[in-house]
Amino acid sequence: MLTQKKITEKEFDPIFHIMKEAFPITELRTYEGQKALLLEEDYTLYGFFEKEELIGFSAIWEIEGVVFVEHFAVKQGLRSSGYGAEMLNMIREGHGNDMMLEVEPPITETAKRRIAFYEKQGFYLNGYPYKQPPLRKGNPWI
Repeated sequence: MLTQKKITEKEFDPIFHIMKEAFPITELRTYEGQKALLLEEDYTLYGFFEKEELIGFSAIWEIEGVVFVEHFAVKQGLRSSGYGAEMLNMIREGHGNDMMLEVEPPITETAKRRIAFYEKQGFYLNGYPYKQPPLRKGNPWI
């Protein structure tokens, strides 16, 4: 059974390691920039644990009742084991069903599998074009 814990600055490094494994550099802030978000009132970083083992994380912005899941990942080697669905259910329990997240366009097979996972969890694609602003100085919009 998973437990969910709000991550502090002292506990940040293992989460950032999973971030680097799960996301391309264009979708990540620098280490310092990402860690600094822990001081933001509207931002919460959660770790999900089975006993003492870190399974995955979610990075959530909650602004004026809108819940935006900025990053969400299960540790490499543990994916496709049901953890992601359990983590999303735990997020819903704490934040409700009115949440959104963004995924890359359904161009690659990996992106298509990721989108299929989210759709299976009750999310849906919107039909509006969108470009994510760069999270690092000098990176392009994606």
